[in-house]
Amino acid sequence: MKIYSILLVLTLVFFFSTCKDKDATPQLNVDSEICDSLPSSYEADIQPIMESNCALKDCHGDAKADGKYLRTYEEVKTQAERGEFLRAIRHEKGADPMPQGREKLSDEDIRTIECWIFNNYPE
Repeated sequence: MKIYSILLVLTLVFFFSTCKDKDATPQLNVDSEICDSLPSSYEADIQPIMESNCALKDCHGDAKADGKYLRTYEEVKTQAERGEFLRAIRHEKGADPMPQGREKLSDEDIRTIECWIFNNYPE
C-alpha cells in the first residue's frame, strides 16, 4: 500500500510540474539593453498601437470583446499581465492570433509592447 501512495505522489508531482498555466506570463524574449534604450509609456507608445489595432469597434473596444477590453491603461495592463496577451500578438502556437483577421503587428510594435511590460507598464 505504501508503494502505491509513493507512486501516486510522484505521478501527481510529475503531472503538475509539466502542466502549463494558460494565463502565466510568458518569458519575455527581450534584451534589457534594448528596453533601456527604447523607453515606452502607455500614453505615448502603447495606446496608439491599441487604438489602431485592438480597441476597434468590432474587436476589443465593444461588447464583442468577451470581457477583454483594450480601451484604457488599466484594461491593457490587466490583459498584458496575462501570458495569453503576448502569445496572441506574437501569433504563437496555442493562442488565438491577434489582431484577429488582420496582419500580425510589426516586430517593432511587438518589441515596444514587450519593453513596456519589461519596464513594469509605465503610464
